[in-house]
Amino acid sequence: MLKMLLVTVASLAATFHSSMAETYDVGDALGWTIPPSRAAYSNWTSGKSFAVGDVLVFKFTTGMHTVAKVTKTNFDSCNPAGPISLTTNGPASINLSTAGEHYFLCTIPGHCDAGQKLAVNVSAAPSTSPAPAPPPATPSPPPVAEPTPVPTPEPTSSPSPSPAPKTSPAPAPSKTGPKTYIVGDSVGWTIPPSGFSYQTWARNKTFNAGDILGTYKNQFLSQHVHINYLLLCLEIIIHFNFCF
Repeated sequence: MLKMLLVTVASLAATFHSSMAETYDVGDALGWTIPPSRAAYSNWTSGKSFAVGDVLVFKFTTGMHTVAKVTKTNFDSCNPAGPISLTTNGPASINLSTAGEHYFLCTIPGHCDAGQKLAVNVSAAPSTSPAPAPPPATPSPPPVAEPTPVPTPEPTSSPSPSPAPKTSPAPAPSKTGPKTYIVGDSVGWTIPPSGFSYQTWARNKTFNAGDILGTYKNQFLSQHVHINYLLLCLEIIIHFNFCF
């Protein structure tokens, strides 16, 4: 029974460890290459916590670089001889299966001396992500004040409005029949003699719609013309001294 319990605990621990493992792209955007400075990869590890079960991914082009796991002595001297492991195909994923210091370098001549080398310190406990901060407490809404009832004013008696004065309707205009005017009076409708003007004759009269203008010809009333036409004709006479 105890043996079965230990197996179960070990299995759960392995599952938990696997779920907490982290994967790191070495150099991030730089990848695994000759760095711009010799301290580039040591700066990359700064601030990171590596643990057993984490994975390092070395991204490089096959044939251009390699990844060799070496001892600390060979790491310090950039000596690629007798590596612990060597990977020549990129990208390469290396599992950090044991705790302690792990050393990696590129075996291409000159690359390690230029700074293409990596040392990581692996802890026994799996790396854990920080627990997320609890969400801020939602402030409770302020109490809503009950509105104070407004007293209803007592109705006051208002004086009755004075009746509006009655207006008498305007008297309807008297209906009279149309007036008849003899154009030019005794002169009639002809070439005006000296000293006579149709403009002067028309200016002293008030014409209304429906009135009739008559003309004498040989001292007889020859025709009646509707006021609208002759008013137009008189207007032409006033301005241009002729009519058609």
